[in-house]
Amino acid sequence: MLSATRKSLSLRHSIFAPRHLLMAALMAFFVAASFVPAIATSAPGAHDEPLTIYLVRHGQTDWNKEGRLQGDTDNSLNATGRSQAYANAEALANVQVDHIYPSGLARAIETAEVFAARAPITPLTMLNERSRGKYEGEVAEEVADEFRPRFTDLDDDMDGGESLSSIANRVGLATREIVASHPSGTVMIVGHSGVNPLVIAELIGISPVKAIEEIRQGNDEVIKLKVFPNGHVSMWKMVQEHELEMF
Repeated sequence: MLSATRKSLSLRHSIFAPRHLLMAALMAFFVAASFVPAIATSAPGAHDEPLTIYLVRHGQTDWNKEGRLQGDTDNSLNATGRSQAYANAEALANVQVDHIYPSGLARAIETAEVFAARAPITPLTMLNERSRGKYEGEVAEEVADEFRPRFTDLDDDMDGGESLSSIANRVGLATREIVASHPSGTVMIVGHSGVNPLVIAELIGISPVKAIEEIRQGNDEVIKLKVFPNGHVSMWKMVQEHELEMF
């Protein structure tokens, strides 16, 4: 069983607003709506504070830069990826984190280690990225027409990779274990483009297909979630200044 203590923080304060960063809503729907998550929460009155989750994607690798489908190939961060990790650590300098859960892959662990002085790190292989099967290492744009329909098919393992239903089950289990071990306070999950949307899916009760098709997170972006005792979930995304034209 996982364990830690915690402290909750508010987005309204300056922890997410250094000179070069700004908070923006991930989606108006996510921020405004309340969800009944798939995860069972504590009974009303068991605790007053929500669980705060900082959902971080690992920094850039050479394969990210080249637009290759990385999957569970165990690549390390490149120089840009390390800079991205340190920039996020600076932006979150005032956040007190109780525990950090990266996947078991090097790029996630290396990103988490930038925050290591703040909290214990426990790698979880259940958060590893999904194998892309025969498409692993291919340039995404070159195989997109064939790859995308297969990637969002629940039962397609893409010829030797992992199906969406399989990764959704294991990421859902990891998410439930983390929430059960941390009914309140603050944790950080360091995952992947094919993993973090499934963490969100588990928390807010949407399908894995919808999550994979609609939720996007760059290598230098952080998503903050608050999971309340009554089952409501609120979400925000931290974006870099160069991305503000998107909003």
